[in-house]
Amino acid sequence: MNQFYQFFIFQFLFFCLFASPILSDSNFPDLDSIERASFERDWLVLLHYQSSKWTKKYKSLADGPSFFLSPEGVTNPTSELKAHLEIFQKTKDELYRMECKFPARFHWIRKRFGFPADPTWENQCPKWPEFKNQMRAKSVSVVFASFHPEHPASLFGHTMLKFNEEKPNGVVSDDLILNYAATVPGNIDPISFVIYGMAGGFHGSFEIQKYLYKIHEYNEFENRNLWEFKLSLNQEEVDQLTRHLWEMSKNHFDYYFLDENCSFRILTLLEVARPTLRLTDRISVMLLPTESLKILSKQSGLIEQVQFRPSIIERYRHKYGYLTSSEKKILDQMVDGNMDSAFELDPVRRTLLFDIYIDHLVIHKIKAYGKMEIIDQQLYAEAEHKRGDVQVLNSLPNYFQIDKLSNPLLSHAPSQITMAHGNSTNGGYSEIQYRPVLRDFTDSYLGYSPYNQISFLRTNARFYEDTKQTVIQEFHVLEMTSLNPIGQKIWKPSWRLDLGLKSLYTEKNYIKPIAEYYGYASGGYGVSFEPFYPFFRHQFVLFSFLDLRVDQSPIWGRGYRLGGVSSTGLLIRIYESFGLIFSGDYRSYVAGERGNFPEFVSQINWTILENLSLELKYKQIQSKELDWNEYQAGLKFFF
Repeated sequence: MNQFYQFFIFQFLFFCLFASPILSDSNFPDLDSIERASFERDWLVLLHYQSSKWTKKYKSLADGPSFFLSPEGVTNPTSELKAHLEIFQKTKDELYRMECKFPARFHWIRKRFGFPADPTWENQCPKWPEFKNQMRAKSVSVVFASFHPEHPASLFGHTMLKFNEEKPNGVVSDDLILNYAATVPGNIDPISFVIYGMAGGFHGSFEIQKYLYKIHEYNEFENRNLWEFKLSLNQEEVDQLTRHLWEMSKNHFDYYFLDENCSFRILTLLEVARPTLRLTDRISVMLLPTESLKILSKQSGLIEQVQFRPSIIERYRHKYGYLTSSEKKILDQMVDGNMDSAFELDPVRRTLLFDIYIDHLVIHKIKAYGKMEIIDQQLYAEAEHKRGDVQVLNSLPNYFQIDKLSNPLLSHAPSQITMAHGNSTNGGYSEIQYRPVLRDFTDSYLGYSPYNQISFLRTNARFYEDTKQTVIQEFHVLEMTSLNPIGQKIWKPSWRLDLGLKSLYTEKNYIKPIAEYYGYASGGYGVSFEPFYPFFRHQFVLFSFLDLRVDQSPIWGRGYRLGGVSSTGLLIRIYESFGLIFSGDYRSYVAGERGNFPEFVSQINWTILENLSLELKYKQIQSKELDWNEYQAGLKFFF
C-alpha cells in the first residue's frame, strides 16, 4: 500500500510540474512592458522586422508563415511577442516544444523578462544536440569568393559565413561554411533567370558544408580567390547565432539578386548575434557583396583578421615566374611523364619544380574532367612525395606572398554616373551615362579581377547642340568580356558577350530622324596574352576576338543584318590608377542589310580619387556612308 501511495504522489507531483502553467496571470508581464520590449532591437532582428521609411510601420522580411506564432506576426512585433509569452502560461511540454522550435527567441525572452534559464528543453529536442555539436565554433568569419563571370549567379562575387573551430596551425578540416543562395531550377533559360532573380521569384535557402569542400570548389574548380574576414564576436554571440540558424529551418526568404541576396542575409544574421550592429541600415538601393564587406569594415573593431586564399591559377602563375628558361623545359618533360628530369637540380629548385608541377596537374585535370581521376591522384601523391619539404621555398623572396590587389575592401563603388561633353561629326553634345554595375577595363582594378569587364543596364543619353534633341545613344542590357591570358602552359579562350540597343544616329547622315534604333546581340571567342609576363602582370594585355553578330530593326528592308566582328586591342595600365585601351573593330554584314563598319576606339581613364575618375575617349567609324569622328571628356562618379 505504501508503494501505491508513493507512486500516486510521484505521478501527482509530475502532473503538477509539467501540466501546470509556468506563469500565472498574476506574474505575466503587463501589456505596456510587452509593447516596450517588442520594439527593442534584439526582438526586431530576431524576427527580421524592418520599418518603412515613410509609414514607420514594421514588416518582417521572413516569407514562411510557420515562422510566426501570431496571425498578425508578420506586421505586428507586439502581437508576436505576446504570443510567445503566452506559451509560458501553458504546460512545460508545450513550452519545451516551442523552445525546440525557436531557441534563440526564447533564450532572449528568458533573459529580458527575468525568467530562469531552463536547459531541460534540449533533452526534449531530438535533433538539436547533434546540430549544436556540429556547429560548435569559437569564432565566425565572413568569406568572400571573388567574381566568377562564367556563372551568371556569381557575376558580382559571393559571401558566406564560416564557423571557426580555431585548431592549431590554421587547420580548417572541421570548419563549416554557411551558404545562402537562390534555389534555381536546372532547366531555366537565361532570360527567365534574370527576370525571376530581379523580382524575387526564387526562394533563398541555407546550406551548411565543410569549408574544405568550398575551398576545392572555388579555389581549384572555379579559380576564384577567397578572402576571409574574421569577426570579433564573443562566444555568447556565436551561440545565439547558432540558435537562430536552427530557427531558420522553419522559414524561407524570397531571393532578390540586387538587395535581399546572400550578403544581405549574412548582415541580418550578424545583427541577430550582436543587435547593436546596424548593418542593414546602411543599405541604400542595392547591395553587392563587396559593399557588404565595406559595411563590416566601417564597424570599429568588428574585423579582427584578414586571410587571403588565392585561386590555384593565381598561385600557379605567381610561382611560374620563378622558373628559368631551362627549368621551364624540365617542367615540359615532367608534364610529359618524366618526373625524374627534375632530380638534376639542387634541392630547392627541385622542390620548386615539383610544387609548380602539382598545381599544373590540378589545373588541367580539373579543367578537363571536373575532378582528378584515380591515375591523376596517383601522380599527385607521387609528386607530393618527391617534392619534399615545401618550407625550403621560403628561401625564395616573396614566393608565398601573392599579389593582394584583389582585396574587395579596396574596390571602388559599384554604380557609376558619367557627365561628359564632346564634339562629333554631328556637332557638339553633352552626355550622361548611368551604369548600375560594375566596371570596364580602364577603371581601377583594385578589389576586382583585372581581366574582367562587366556592365549591366548601361545607358548613354546625349543632347546634341545643333539639333537641340536628346537621344538614347546606347543601351547595353549586358556587356561582359573575360580575358584569359594564354601562356605559362595554360590555354583557355577569352570570350565576350554584348546585348543591347543602339541609335542609328552614328550610322546615318545626321539629317535623318534620330529616333531610329536597332537591337543587337554579339558574342564570340578570342585569345589574349601578356607579352611582358611576369614583370608587368595585369599591365600589358594584348587581345583579339572573332564574334558573330546579328542586328534587327524594322527600318531595314529585310529587317535584319547578320555578320561578324573581328577585333584587336591593347590594354595598358600604369600603376592601378591609370588605364588605357586601344581597339580596332571591323564589323562586316554579309546577310540582310549589308555593309562594313571599321571602327577605332581609344580610351584613357585616370582615377583621381577612390570614387572619382577622369575619362577621355576618341572614336572613329569609316564606311561608304559615313566618316564619323568623336572626341569626349568626362568625369565618372562611383557610388
